[in-house]
Amino acid sequence: MDINQLQNLYQENARQLEQKLLHGASWKEVSEQRHAVTELAITIYRRLNPSPLEHPAEHRTRRRTR
Repeated sequence: MDINQLQNLYQENARQLEQKLLHGASWKEVSEQRHAVTELAITIYRRLNPSPLEHPAEHRTRRRTR
């Protein structure tokens, strides 16, 4: 899929998830859909930002702050 298709799919799935939650679905009931939306968001992010080193959370040598 190209980035536009992924973004459209994400938007549609996120809208459906939001509607289910607004109409009383439990967090557990929509677990699979939440994971699907999250995976789409990750895929889109990685397509738009191909270098994993650009995101601080992806650095293996990042330092912990207290």
